Amino acid sequence: MRFLLAQFQQESNSFSPVSGTMEMFKNNCLITGEEILSYFEGTQTEMGGFIKALREINAEIIPSVAASSVSCGPVKDDVCEFVFSKIIEDIGKEGGIDCLLLCLHGAMLLESQWDGTGWFLERLRSIIGKDTLIACSLDFHANLTEKMLQNSDILIGYKTYPHIDLVETGYKTAQLAIRTIRGEVKPVMKMSKLPMILKSEASQTDQYPMNAIIKHANEIEEREDIISASVFQVQPWLNVKDTGCSCLVISDGSASKAQSYSAELARHFWEMRHEFRFEPVPVHYAIQKAVENKKSSPVIFADSADGTGSGSPGDSTAILSELLAGNIMLKTYLSVVDPEAVKCAIDTGVSNTGRFLIGGKIDKVHSKPIWVTGKVKTLSDGNFVLKGPQSTGKTCDMGRTAVIKVNEIYIVLMENSVNNWDPSLYRSLGLEPMDARIVVVKSPAAFRAAYADISQEAYIVDTPGVSSANFHRLPFDKITRPMYPFDDFDYEVVG
Repeated sequence: MRFLLAQFQQESNSFSPVSGTMEMFKNNCLITGEEILSYFEGTQTEMGGFIKALREINAEIIPSVAASSVSCGPVKDDVCEFVFSKIIEDIGKEGGIDCLLLCLHGAMLLESQWDGTGWFLERLRSIIGKDTLIACSLDFHANLTEKMLQNSDILIGYKTYPHIDLVETGYKTAQLAIRTIRGEVKPVMKMSKLPMILKSEASQTDQYPMNAIIKHANEIEEREDIISASVFQVQPWLNVKDTGCSCLVISDGSASKAQSYSAELARHFWEMRHEFRFEPVPVHYAIQKAVENKKSSPVIFADSADGTGSGSPGDSTAILSELLAGNIMLKTYLSVVDPEAVKCAIDTGVSNTGRFLIGGKIDKVHSKPIWVTGKVKTLSDGNFVLKGPQSTGKTCDMGRTAVIKVNEIYIVLMENSVNNWDPSLYRSLGLEPMDARIVVVKSPAAFRAAYADISQEAYIVDTPGVSSANFHRLPFDKITRPMYPFDDFDYEVVG
């Protein structure tokens, strides 16, 4: 069997001021050919799962291209063209393949296409034809569309949020592709989509109510002729006409069973919609809790509205401003994406004190730059390896990075946006989270898995930003109405 492996993974946020440029992908992951195998093999990623499954059967692996970026706005068309052309070129070179195995997100916008993933798959299918299997792993926050289903054979989503089953999802996807090629199964996919978006902060799969939906999906997978059942919470900050949570069931040859069970799961999901409740707390409330904290562990502040894994730029000064205004003398770690401030810190030099204008230069709507006087503690190349339960072993690149100390606040200044939900980010700079009283993460929920052994006291703080849990603050003017939670209404799932 011959499998061509490729990754094109980016989660878009319609409100982000940052475009998904080629440079953004290069800063995260943009590699081709054999380097893909050495980069991903043994990692807790979907690509790592693909490789593991294919090695077990001694399949021929053709690594093509791996492109992923931190979440931001729509991806530039030239990036899509590069990835697409590389895949088609490699298929042509190899003289045909049995399966195109793709690691996708499922909520990618292109600058010219609102359904970036569906359009990408449609282009691939038009070139390689219907006889070549297309199997894809998808994120739990994918925005499933009919175009995606029509132009693929297998779609498998994560079952966890925080996402700690990436390698399992990749492995399951590859195994199903292998079984399909062998003729052991005949996958038939059907989905049921809901006019509903949910707050990510209320959607952890190990907690009620989402755990009840996942349990139902797992029960469906145990039924006769059912191969897979995936639940997609959807990236909520997609301002597009066809967005919403969805359920996807894959059966072995039975379209009626796949449709019936996907509808059953979607009905349950819809009926539970009012249970997904969440409200962030004011920053001053979280600060007071940190002041009162007598435990040896820190208090986690989750700045989800500026979540870099949700499409925000990571340059908010909202929490920093309140800490400074309140003259809070608690040891605090926080991060700000600000290339200009990094350069200033480098020019100032380690152990020297300087004056820095920090943050609010990318998202100029929700944050303002602030002046601080601080001492440069550390300079770094910004590379670190994720060691938590999500994407374990993956290398992250913050670009040139500096740590400056302002009072008791250690501010990590970085050139590149990265996901700030793993303590490895701070530890790579000599900042041990257990030594702090406040640790700020840029994440609505993903941090909970990585910080579970560090602190159980965490507050999602109410700050402004393009990934705010307060959807009404954002200009959702392209979504189809009615849409929950903007509207509450009766809806019948057909199937």
